[in-house]
Amino acid sequence: MQQKQAIAKALFIVTSYAAANNLPTGGCLVTNLPNPSVAKQYVVRVYASADCYNDVVVTLLPNTNCTPVCTAPTFSAIATMVSCVNGVLQVDGKICISNVSANATKAGYSEGTVYSGPSYAASNNLPTGGCLVTNLPNPSVAKQYVVRVYASADCYNDVVVTLLPNTNCTPVCTAPTYSASATTVSCVNGVLQLDGKICISNVSANATKAGYSEGTVYSGPSYAAANNLPTGGCLVTNLPNPSVAKQYVVRVYASADCYNDVVVTLLPNTNCTPVCTAPTYSASATPVSCVNGVLQLDGKICISNVSANATKAAIAKAQFIVDSYAAANNLPTGGCLVTNLPNPSVAKQYVRVLQVQIVTLML
Repeated sequence: MQQKQAIAKALFIVTSYAAANNLPTGGCLVTNLPNPSVAKQYVVRVYASADCYNDVVVTLLPNTNCTPVCTAPTFSAIATMVSCVNGVLQVDGKICISNVSANATKAGYSEGTVYSGPSYAASNNLPTGGCLVTNLPNPSVAKQYVVRVYASADCYNDVVVTLLPNTNCTPVCTAPTYSASATTVSCVNGVLQLDGKICISNVSANATKAGYSEGTVYSGPSYAAANNLPTGGCLVTNLPNPSVAKQYVVRVYASADCYNDVVVTLLPNTNCTPVCTAPTYSASATPVSCVNGVLQLDGKICISNVSANATKAAIAKAQFIVDSYAAANNLPTGGCLVTNLPNPSVAKQYVRVLQVQIVTLML
């Protein structure tokens, strides 16, 4: 008699011998059972005949360790520090990937060393240019980011990169060129003027502002406070005459941090004497008159033919110095400096201040 077999869930009896299947060639009664959520029992009955059989209970365990085989994507990642444009830090720090394997599909990034960025569903497709971000600010200290490249939701690879701060952002300086000079104060008729000058010339096109200070180390106005380049070339035109040589430092700016310093020396004017064209004139002394045998007090000293540059006049006895210019009288209207000299006992001489000229008052 041909043997048969049948199965049923545990505790339930299979169909009759007549309804059972012949013994399977490969040994398996069923090959398409689903994965149970929990352990599930089945009873197997093998018949010898309708009334002769043997039952065995078997348990189908759930498969709880079914994960896809992941081939993590491979790639290189790099963080590029922000750039510097003429001394200004840009907001252009970058995180980019390259050499990405063919199974990669999406990518994301986050700060730190443990990924907290977008999930596979929320992540962006792989960037065309390779950069995940191109507008990171300059960090004050080194900052880490973790880059995740996905092959699928549960298959990915993380790489940590470090964005370094740009600590060397200064403008490229082409220092301005120029010539600087200090001009001694002038002398007008023996009087030192307040017109010492510091001037610049041959100034290069990139110069914008200028300043100066005393000494050899610049302590003058900053770029912001400095004046624009002077139209006439002189930074100052009213310096006093120094008692000894005095140094000044001139600074010409191209920008706040780009400048050129030149030291100049203002020499004292030590040769300031008036240019004198002595006035010319004629001088005469007139003896006292006699009235009825009485000598009068009317001896005179007078001047004539006085040159146009004469301004004041004075007299003194010979061998005595006359009063100063300030103390002298203006030129007399009638020409006589004095008209009441007494009669001298002997010839008496007087000296005139305008031009040393001795006149003699006779008896």
